[in-house]
Amino acid sequence: MRRRWSAAAWVAIGIAAPFVLATVLLPFQHRLDNTTVALLLVVSIVAVATCGRRAGAYAAAISSAVAFDLLYTHPFVSLRISASNDLQTDLALLLVGLAVGELAARGRRYQAKADSRRQELQRLHDIAGQVALENTADFVVMNVAMQLAQELGLADCRFELEYHDDRVPPHVDRGGVVWWGPNVWDTRRWGLPPWGVELPVWGHGRQIGRFILVPQDARSVEVDALVNAVALADQAGAALAASSAVT
Repeated sequence: MRRRWSAAAWVAIGIAAPFVLATVLLPFQHRLDNTTVALLLVVSIVAVATCGRRAGAYAAAISSAVAFDLLYTHPFVSLRISASNDLQTDLALLLVGLAVGELAARGRRYQAKADSRRQELQRLHDIAGQVALENTADFVVMNVAMQLAQELGLADCRFELEYHDDRVPPHVDRGGVVWWGPNVWDTRRWGLPPWGVELPVWGHGRQIGRFILVPQDARSVEVDALVNAVALADQAGAALAASSAVT
């Protein structure tokens, strides 16, 4: 609900901002040519695109074109445009605005992925330090379970050393792909299986346990996130293997 409200709010801002700017510029119309006004309206599109969502940027682009048409082209307060130069400027404003909105949205998406990757590397660094310094494997396993639950949005994440299954559960392979028997489960479309998925824990070249990952909902899960989950499980396996070697 909050995301929907946020998207609607940015659409409203995208619609309003260009009209407000176009109205503010009206007293200076005799000093500014239409090309300059169009460039200033692009600034409002960039501002909305940088701070808001793609939908808000698209709304700002369309609103800028309409505001320019109504307030700065003949006949005024009409969607008709009599001058070909003004028509070209209006179309260019619309196309540039749409392009800026798309580029800004992609930039935010790439930045979000980069931030997520940095957080994943920090988690691995923290767990690796615990494996090297902590005396108890239980602490490392518990911390890995917490990191998995946080990263994948899990309702439950439990570690099992001994288990017996009446049927083979879905499992995550080393490449971050979820298999259910011979079939691939598309986590980008369906999220993790709602009844849980097995994440094997390996140590000394054999499987010594597993995490059971139970999702909160059907949110999309990228393969990269599952590859990182495998790396976290490997840290738990290393701690368990080291602990068994010591004992």
